[in-house]
Amino acid sequence: MDSLRSAERLPARRWLMLLLLALPNFGTNYAQFQLSAFAADFMADFGVTTAQFSAVALSFTIVTGIVGVAGGTLADKFGVRRVAVACGFITGAVSLLRLLVHSYAAFFAISLFMGAFLGCVNATSGKIIRAWFPERQTGLAFAVYAGIGAIGISLAQLMAPVYSGYRQALFVSGLILLGGAFLWLLLGRDAPRGAVLPPSQSFFRHLSRVVRLRNLWIVAGALACFNALIFSLSALLPTVFSTDLGLEVTAANRIAGMLNIAAILGMIVLPLAQARLGRYRPLLIALMLTTAALAASMRIAQRGLLLPLVCLTGFFMSVGAPFLMAMLAGLPELDAGCLGSATGLVTLVQYLLGGFVLPSWVIAPLVERAGGALFFCAAALALLIGFGASLLPETGRGGRT
Repeated sequence: MDSLRSAERLPARRWLMLLLLALPNFGTNYAQFQLSAFAADFMADFGVTTAQFSAVALSFTIVTGIVGVAGGTLADKFGVRRVAVACGFITGAVSLLRLLVHSYAAFFAISLFMGAFLGCVNATSGKIIRAWFPERQTGLAFAVYAGIGAIGISLAQLMAPVYSGYRQALFVSGLILLGGAFLWLLLGRDAPRGAVLPPSQSFFRHLSRVVRLRNLWIVAGALACFNALIFSLSALLPTVFSTDLGLEVTAANRIAGMLNIAAILGMIVLPLAQARLGRYRPLLIALMLTTAALAASMRIAQRGLLLPLVCLTGFFMSVGAPFLMAMLAGLPELDAGCLGSATGLVTLVQYLLGGFVLPSWVIAPLVERAGGALFFCAAALALLIGFGASLLPETGRGGRT
């Protein structure tokens, strides 16, 4: 029996551990995406373009991917809790350090390290969730993990009027990240009592095996598309709504913020539908096709329809990452020993390609030339996610039976 699921009794503490796991996701997204609400002020202060602003807002994904590769190995040697605490304090300190910076190059360089906390926990999320949750709750646990990150994005945009400027917002986000590190220090555990958390072997030791897994690359590519989808919409929707569609800035932020609020609702409802269906693949394909149609329709919709379209888009696309992560954890070719290494490689592709390269180097320049390109890019990304899901084996309970 898999030692991750050896304990029959389900520890009540698993929900606390899931909350701790999601805190870096919340804090990092809150810290970075609050900049999108102050995009005009930031670009004016630093004298940068939309593409340069997108690059600094998403720069944290570079270190998230790099730390993700080594996260499993470091956690094996020192423990998840110790590594998470160290990365949490580094990220919190970096967030506060940005208050002292007035050069774009320096701000960008420091912002890179905002991804350390998230990279650590994302690389070990599969191990932690499998250690604390039964198989029937895996999809729900991944959805909660992603949903709390979506809450961070929504609050960052909706709470912008509370702050006098983005530097005050940076100060608050730094305190939130430091608070997450303290909570990991006080309450975090690597595994429940009675369960053994097997080591995810050295990434480099198993690289020759992991890189040959076709399904692993499909999941990584689909997750990269999902990150590019959610990050591009979250970072650029307020600007496109205000500059290209003529909405007032506060209204644009409010409507854009509803994307992730609707996503949170989707992460509550859609895993329940998956649990009844017992399958991931057909549901995920249908959801991504619907998302593509909704995203494309925003380009030609009347202003009165923007809010419902944004909400429906967020709702249907919400479980792209949770379902793909659950499918990754269930791949038969991945045993417990290489799950951490595999997740680290996926995290690298997911955040470096999908979190930075695609949004900053491909989508943002297109949006700078024509704001409507954002909606067509979002539709194309959703179609690619659905296509990737169609190539994966069904790992849900219904598919195995």
